This record gives sequence, structure tokens and C-alpha cells, in this order.
Amino acid sequence: MSTSQEDLDYFRAIPQCAKLLDQPGVHIGGKNPATLTRNPLIDETLRLNEGIIRTMYYSQAEDGSTAADGPPMGVQFLQLGKGVIGQPGMIHGAFQSALIDNLTGTMIAMTGIDQGRGMLTLGLNISFKKLLFGPTVVIAKAWLDRMEGRKMFIRASVEDLEGDVCTTAEALWIIRREQKL
Repeated sequence: MSTSQEDLDYFRAIPQCAKLLDQPGVHIGGKNPATLTRNPLIDETLRLNEGIIRTMYYSQAEDGSTAADGPPMGVQFLQLGKGVIGQPGMIHGAFQSALIDNLTGTMIAMTGIDQGRGMLTLGLNISFKKLLFGPTVVIAKAWLDRMEGRKMFIRASVEDLEGDVCTTAEALWIIRREQKL
């Protein structure tokens, strides 16, 4: 997931995004971008018809530290257009669900907590806390809550630029088994 200089400049001009980007330990594009596979739904379909206009992703330790062993966190900024609006003026809930599913998987791959083996979504529990109106810019965050064997429990949120949490989620992922040759 690469970020163009134009997109980086766009989000840097938004004070809420710039504040996050200036924290220590930020890795724009993540630590392991080579492990990420393309997602046609997010990378192509939702970019048509003014859906996702701009986006960028970064990873870091959840506490903002540069410690390699800190809890992994992924953050995605998105400029959303009229193509993801459902009811008049509101960002569609199904889009938010797809966004969170994609973000949590991206965070796992880009931080390497799946050891490069790949992973699958087992469950996604979404709670809509506040209506999200668009077109708008949102800040989506995902962080590792805990691991139990191959199971990864990820938490996520979508915030508006006022800092209000509009959507929260709990995602359950499983790391693929090692392939035996």
C-alpha cells in the first residue's frame, strides 16, 4: 500500500492527521508492505464514482513508541466522497464494515504479526456509535488486543475530524497454518 506525495501532503494539511503523523515510530505504508496483497474491492471498486478519493496508511506501536516489541497499531486516513453514502448524507454502514475488515487485515499484514503466513477473518462485530456524514475525512485505527495461539483479537475504530468515535469493532482473525512441503 503505497502513499503518493500528493496524498501525504493532503493529509498533512489536516491538523488532526498531521498531529498523528508527527508521533514517534510512524512507518508510512507499514513495516512490511511487501506482504500485502491487492484488494480489488478497496483498491479499485470503491475508488470509482467518488467513493474513496484519497487514502494513506501507517503503522506504529500503539503507545507511539519506537519499540519493536510494542503492541502493533495501524492507522488509515480516508477522504470519502459521495460514492460511499447510503441514506442521504450518511456514510453507509456496510462500507464502514468493509473498511474495518480491510484495515484490521492490513494492520496484521503490514506489522507482520501473522509471520507472513497470511490470515483469514473469522468474525467482525461492528457497533455504530454516531452517524458519520459525508463527504468527509475519517481516521480509522486498528490495534492488537490479544493473541491466543493462531487467533488474533483486533479492535478498531472510525473517528471523525472532531475526534468523536463513530464506529467501533472487534475483529477475530486466524493465522493460516504453515504449509508443509
